[in-house]
Amino acid sequence: MSSDGMKIPARSYNYRTKHESYSEWTFAGAGSGALDPSVKYAGTSSYKSSLNPNYVGTPTNTLTRDAFSCSQLRVILWRRHSVTCKSGAGDNITGDQYVRHPGYGDVLLSHIYNDTPGSTVTNDWKKYRVSFWYDSASNTRFARREYWDGSQWVQDGADVNIGSGAPTAGSIVLKHTAMGGGWSYAWYDELEVYTA
Repeated sequence: MSSDGMKIPARSYNYRTKHESYSEWTFAGAGSGALDPSVKYAGTSSYKSSLNPNYVGTPTNTLTRDAFSCSQLRVILWRRHSVTCKSGAGDNITGDQYVRHPGYGDVLLSHIYNDTPGSTVTNDWKKYRVSFWYDSASNTRFARREYWDGSQWVQDGADVNIGSGAPTAGSIVLKHTAMGGGWSYAWYDELEVYTA
């Protein structure tokens, strides 16, 4: 086990890219996605995903990077999340941000529920490290979520046992969902990717 608690030695995670260009990602979804120079953690812009569910299902936006089709990986990114509730009595909105690997599933980065009409609730910039790995000794897939506290990585909840069996290869997906009445906005910045 490595010094950071990973069952895979840290040295087997190969540096792949830093400050990824979002032009290399594919956007899809019910809302919109674009570079946003007005809200950013660093540099000249962040990537903004916007949804207006209008009480119709749970619309989803995704950003997918197909070049990282591998069975084990680590993603480091800054994320920001904001939801604005419609102004009518009884209105509410829920928004979620995830990192997804199809061979493992979703890891939640942010959840906001807002039921105050006309108001906005924001989870400001926070740095996360999400790791997906396979422990061959137990034939088990795991996921871990950590956040940066300003000086070190802090594990955020217990490791998630995804289940038995070797993972299938899958692309990195940044996933944004919303439901209810209003608007949900998700921003991503300073993205780094490591593969094993």
